[in-house]
Amino acid sequence: MAVSIGNSKILGKKMLSIEGGSSYEGKKGTIRRGGDTYIVKIMTDDPTPVAALDAYPKHVEQVLKGQGIEIGYQSPDYDNLYITAITYSEAGPGIWEAKVTYSNPSEEKEGGDKNNPGGGGGDPNKPWTQPPTVSWGTETATVAKLVDGSGLVLQNSAGVPFQGGAEFPIVIPTATLTYTRLWDGRLNPTAMQRAYVGHVNADKWSGWKPGQALIRALDVQLSYKDGLALMEMSVTVAMKSYNVPNSRFVKEEGKAVAALMAGKSAYGPNDVGWHKVIVDQGPTYLEKTFAKNPNNDPRLPKYEDAMVSFTDSNGNPFIGLLNGQGRKHPVYDAAGTDKLSTLPFFLIYDEFPSVNFIGAVPQIG
Repeated sequence: MAVSIGNSKILGKKMLSIEGGSSYEGKKGTIRRGGDTYIVKIMTDDPTPVAALDAYPKHVEQVLKGQGIEIGYQSPDYDNLYITAITYSEAGPGIWEAKVTYSNPSEEKEGGDKNNPGGGGGDPNKPWTQPPTVSWGTETATVAKLVDGSGLVLQNSAGVPFQGGAEFPIVIPTATLTYTRLWDGRLNPTAMQRAYVGHVNADKWSGWKPGQALIRALDVQLSYKDGLALMEMSVTVAMKSYNVPNSRFVKEEGKAVAALMAGKSAYGPNDVGWHKVIVDQGPTYLEKTFAKNPNNDPRLPKYEDAMVSFTDSNGNPFIGLLNGQGRKHPVYDAAGTDKLSTLPFFLIYDEFPSVNFIGAVPQIG
């Protein structure tokens, strides 16, 4: 029976266990050896009862690998601890226990200087245990803003804000990480590039919110050391963040236009990154009109929404602002009475697809 890795998942984790009398101090990595036990549920590709599932350790390994749990990788939970072994045992039909063993190279006898072997916190003879080397840079771009550098609203001499704001420069930090991973021959470097380059972080990464860190490049060079196959990685990430007032993330309301119109969450200031920020505008707007009810049936709604074209006093059509829910912007009813009522509404869309950086891009300070 076929195994579905995509539907399989980690159910939970038995926390770090201590062996040999060593101790662990949070975020200091002073333990020599210890481990976590992950509980993994393997699913099938069809509705056949799971009791008939014929799963193997390789399937469990694939599920763990998808979460960045692989020999040679740094622990996702503990600083300075690296995965040195993984063992598997079947606890029941489709349920597996994977014991992950960690060790801290700085505590190993062969690691040289206990406190700082090799100057990088890992064993210089085991490059896959070394933390990444990071080089920083900057680049500039422009984004549309509604306020200037001192916070003043951009508006004309009549007190009406400029539709869509104006372009302002923004500084974008970049970081290039170089590090080494063990390679077992199954992970195709080209597949890694397709999976990560041109993608943003799906979860918080190194202090940056989802959608604010973009992988610009991922270069892989294969090498060998003492009979081990290694991947020498170089990843460039660009971080972008700025604030957009009177805005809302569309994906939080779903893809349906009706969800936007329902206004389930308020518009307000939002920190965005690699997103498309679009003014809510168009040639038409929704307006309530009396519903057609020739028989005066009381069960039918009294009003219904109709699509109305924006026209000026001479009847000429134009592109008008909307109120974030498909209706006419209040600027046409009370322009200048309230500073916020004259601001456009903005819809925030994803500019790039997102991916979980775990297992591909280490966290950096």
